[in-house]
This record gives sequence, C-alpha cells and structure tokens, in this order.
Amino acid sequence: MYGPRADFWRSRTYDISTLLTDVIGYRIPRGQVGAVITYHDPCHLKKVMKVSREPREILKNIPGVIFKEMARADACCGSGGSYVLTHFKTSVAIAERKINDVNQTAADTITTGCPACMMQLSDNVHRFGRRQKVRHYISILAESYRKEKEAGL
Repeated sequence: MYGPRADFWRSRTYDISTLLTDVIGYRIPRGQVGAVITYHDPCHLKKVMKVSREPREILKNIPGVIFKEMARADACCGSGGSYVLTHFKTSVAIAERKINDVNQTAADTITTGCPACMMQLSDNVHRFGRRQKVRHYISILAESYRKEKEAGL
C-alpha cells in the first residue's frame, strides 16, 4: 500500500548537492574562500541515498578551497541519530577515531551534509581535534558567492 507512494516521493527527493550538481545545475562561484577542507560522508547520504561525489564536486569548485580527503571518510562519526545519547561512551570512542582521521589531513575545516554529524564533530574536535571549524558544505558555497558579490566579480 505505501510502497508506490514511497517510490513516488523517493524519485522526487534529493540531497541539495545532487539537486545542484545533477538536477538543476549551478553556477560555479568565483569568490575566494581560503580554507583547507575535508569532508565527512554522513551515513544516511552515503549508504542510503548514495551521495558522495556531489558534495566533493561542489567543494572542489570553490576558489581557494584546498580539499584533503580523509581516510575512512565514510566511517560513522558516532552520532547515529540517538546513538550518541543511548551509547555515549562508545559514541565518543567512534568520534575519536573520526577526529584522528581528520587530524591527519591537517584540514582547518570539516564539512558534512548532516546536522547531527555536525553536532557530533563539533563536540569532539574540542576533545580530540585541533579546534577545527565544522560547517555544512553549502554554507561554504554561500560564502564564496557572498565574497564574489562583495568583490564585484
């Protein structure tokens, strides 16, 4: 009964990165964003929605971004919905491994497409990291457009 309805909506549901890169297209920005960035694949995007290329493509097209791929970018950060609440110690141990992978890149910014992952990463860069910034990749794209406009490009 719900299968056809689910298929209908699934065919019309996109991550914003897929919408921008594959569905409607987007204009590559020209504003300089000076940052060394690594990307964390959220479990729901990589494993369920099969989205991993698109956010990286957006990031690599932003002027001034130096993209550094981390080891095990698609390994869970330990958030897992409510997992961080129900299994806190295990969640922190998983996050420590993730932050160690981030640290190996020497990135100053971690990007991801999941608000729960952003909270988990933000919390744990203060425990195990180098106080890296944690941002959604679309906010970095928006920053580039903003800087382009300010520079009159």
